Amino acid sequence: MIVLLVVIGSLWVLLFSNNAALTPFVQGFDAPEHIAYIKYVQERHALPLPYEGFEMFQPPLYYVVSAVALSVCGVSVDVHSGILVLRFLTLIFGLLQVVLVFLSLRLIFPGRLAAQLVGLVLAAFLPMQIYLSQYVTNETLAAT
Repeated sequence: MIVLLVVIGSLWVLLFSNNAALTPFVQGFDAPEHIAYIKYVQERHALPLPYEGFEMFQPPLYYVVSAVALSVCGVSVDVHSGILVLRFLTLIFGLLQVVLVFLSLRLIFPGRLAAQLVGLVLAAFLPMQIYLSQYVTNETLAAT
């Protein structure tokens, strides 16, 4: 079962690697607004008020984690490498969600390997799950 998790993770990383160079710089659900929020947090070291932007009312966890990740890597959202760091962070959240589904399935279906496998494959290859893990968005962490 762990081998299947590693294979799924590897497929996701390969897909991410392929798409990273092919997708536009800023794409995804409200990506420019999410990027503005992250930039605000990274530059000002503070949280915005809800009226300061379109997405500024969102819970801050994703944006703080993203700003910290960018600062640790020494980049900002204004450069392509910064967007790649944010996309990679979203990929990690997506993979973490798949692992949590796997662990939940083991609790829900103890001793039923077939049910666990079907649930894991279904969760890992839902089109929206794969789509969201490729872009800058807070949705993946919220789902996780």
